Amino acid sequence: MRPRLDTTTLLLLAATSTLADHLAAQCPIEPVPAAPIAEIAGQIEAMAAWDPDGAGPAPVVMVLAGSSLATGVVNGRRLLLWDGQQATDLGVPPAAPTLLSIVVWNGELVVAGRANGNVWRWNGTSWLAMGVPDGDVRALVVHQGSLYACGEFATIGGTAAARIARWDGAAWTPLGLGLNGTPLCMASFGGNLWVGGDLAGAGGGQTAHLAQWNGSTWVSTPGANRPVRHLAVRAGTSQSNTFLFATGDFTSIGGVAANRVARRDLATGQWAALGAGLPLPGEHLLVRPTGATTFELFAAGSGNPHAFRWTGTLWQPLGALAVVGPRLLFFDGALYSGSRSTPGLLQRFDGTAWSPVRGDAIDGEVFAITIAGGQPVIGGAFVAVPGAVANHVARLDGTAWRPLGSGVAGGSGVFSLATMPNGDIVAGGGFTTAGGAPASNIARWNGTAWSPLGAGIAGTVRAVLAMPDGSVIAGGDFASAGGVPAANVARWNGVTWAPLSFGTNHSVRALVRLPNGDVVAGGAFDVAGGQPASRIARWDGTTWSALGAGLNDIVTALAARPDGRVIAGGRFSMAGGAAISGVAEWNGTAWSPFDIGLTDVTSLAVLPNGDVFAGKEFSPLLALRRWDGAGWSFLLTTYRLQGDPSVRALAFGETGELFVGGDFDFVSLLSGVRNSGNFARLVSPCVATAVSTGGGCTGPAGPVVMQPASRPWIGTTFRARTTGMPSGLGVAVTGLQPVSLPLLAVLPQARAGCALRASMDLLEVVVPIVDSASSVLVLPRIAALIGQQLHHQVIALAMDASFTITSALSSNALRLTIGDL
Repeated sequence: MRPRLDTTTLLLLAATSTLADHLAAQCPIEPVPAAPIAEIAGQIEAMAAWDPDGAGPAPVVMVLAGSSLATGVVNGRRLLLWDGQQATDLGVPPAAPTLLSIVVWNGELVVAGRANGNVWRWNGTSWLAMGVPDGDVRALVVHQGSLYACGEFATIGGTAAARIARWDGAAWTPLGLGLNGTPLCMASFGGNLWVGGDLAGAGGGQTAHLAQWNGSTWVSTPGANRPVRHLAVRAGTSQSNTFLFATGDFTSIGGVAANRVARRDLATGQWAALGAGLPLPGEHLLVRPTGATTFELFAAGSGNPHAFRWTGTLWQPLGALAVVGPRLLFFDGALYSGSRSTPGLLQRFDGTAWSPVRGDAIDGEVFAITIAGGQPVIGGAFVAVPGAVANHVARLDGTAWRPLGSGVAGGSGVFSLATMPNGDIVAGGGFTTAGGAPASNIARWNGTAWSPLGAGIAGTVRAVLAMPDGSVIAGGDFASAGGVPAANVARWNGVTWAPLSFGTNHSVRALVRLPNGDVVAGGAFDVAGGQPASRIARWDGTTWSALGAGLNDIVTALAARPDGRVIAGGRFSMAGGAAISGVAEWNGTAWSPFDIGLTDVTSLAVLPNGDVFAGKEFSPLLALRRWDGAGWSFLLTTYRLQGDPSVRALAFGETGELFVGGDFDFVSLLSGVRNSGNFARLVSPCVATAVSTGGGCTGPAGPVVMQPASRPWIGTTFRARTTGMPSGLGVAVTGLQPVSLPLLAVLPQARAGCALRASMDLLEVVVPIVDSASSVLVLPRIAALIGQQLHHQVIALAMDASFTITSALSSNALRLTIGDL
């Protein structure tokens, strides 16, 4: 045989190979685009329905105009299109300021807004400028085929026009002497153009908040005693069912008492009150035809509730629409509201209540993630996932989300998940049913159906831990489990619940199992098993013990290293009596910090190479950090359209993916912003793989087969298991090159059909136990190894009592591609 080469020699060979020297930065973790964002936010000033291709196949879309509109990667925009599932960006008009108005004219979209921002027309492929106003454009309307604009401008497109102008297709023209005051709205009614606002005059004459233009001159019109803020028209089949509606601050209009809302009949030319009117100033009106002569009328105002429906005799509030300055639009069979407040929300009325518009996304917070069958299972406060109703728990099957039956119900959701040795899922949280059957706060999914764990737990379950023997340990806020007293922590043996000694005196928030089988609990307690234990304690199967002086505040996350060291995350600022913030490590005798401290750590994950990920709460910046043994590095920024985002769950997948759950709408790495509705999947482009090549031969114990027990990541120890080993010894062969050489050419004792499949650059002796042997390969954290391929095989040597080789057998080989996490 060739001389044995040690690991140092192997690394030198790798470093001097033809492969380029990889740098760790060349394998940055990347986010995979996730589901559409759950909410559309921003300052929504105007809404309209638009069919981009007229009679073509494209559906009607909702157009939203305003400022700082955001949804996922579309952020800080003035104009968005919403198709009922997700928002897209039409492309911001050049140098467009805040947009205040939208209208569809000749099938094209026209928008305008703040001063010096141009009026823009979208021709289907690009934006065309129609002239710059020197003041705000408050409203756009189509009247008798022409486009009209009104606002606070004195000139538009270089033409003098006092606050109102007409576009004839080529240029703007004034409407006589224009307006005196601030026009806010327009409507085409009865052959005339009506203008409402905070007006004092029109065409040089006096007017009170309401004016008419007949095509050539301004018509004297009885006005209102206070500003008119919006006008809407019901175009009926005759004069008797055609109406103009007005809303605003007024209490009289056209000489008639009308409290902030009124109707003008085309047949009579008279204004009339609509019941007792609105309780607060009106901002917007919506008329929706329901038949040839019937319609619905909605009003929105500046009070709370903000939206009303006219029943024909009175104004009926539509839920508690708690926003400022709402705009209303009927779209795709439902009533929508957009808010002028900052940040605003696009909301939908379901007939009873308003709720933020949500696309095909995870519509609530994710609190827990576990890996089952190589795929993530998530739990949380959500009800829906992309494509399905899931009720607080779902599984990602490739790229599609699948519910776990009908999920859980009757409470606040799922707070913790664990995967059992047989692949079943245990969910803990706050719920009363699972799969439609009674289950008190904890239940088990076997891949087909849910089942309770006995009588369950009488309180919220915040942590579940699956043990190798099939038992389950649950922690949370409860006094009993299965009817048995159990203070905040209990064990299910498959049949009954039992306490863990005297439990703890306050909540248990996290659980982790150590390599020796002991369990560590963290939470808000300061007593465990009747003994002082500040927020963290260890259970050895019989008694609880403290981990030194513990922590000075709540522990919300725990993780364990392979050597038994414990990592705690939470809100603490002291560990073991020393100033250690957010994340601390217990080595069995003392607490130590992780370089600079963090705050409000809610989730932890330890990678196979020993790196630690920490997720933070209420953190719009640097919400996910990575510890590589030397310091913390930036990994992920999360964003929330409203409020502060949080990372609450982390899990590492078998293929090198990091799954992130929490309360966020999109995420950002250095590479840019990605959609990520409460769940993110981060992947490394340098994935570690172990692929079987060739075949082994058969001996007295059967076929000699090598299988990977882990993946070859740098900074880890790769492990493989070989079965079918005869009595004797084995030699693990690792090479830089694949070979295909009859084993007889190397060992005369080899059986026919056996082959050497790896160059013999590194040889290690392995000792079979019964008929299997484990081989290991240390892969130091050296960048030159990333992407390198190694070939790994075991040669089995059968020996007699005098240790003489009687036969030699070979396993299949594993082609290892070394990856970086």
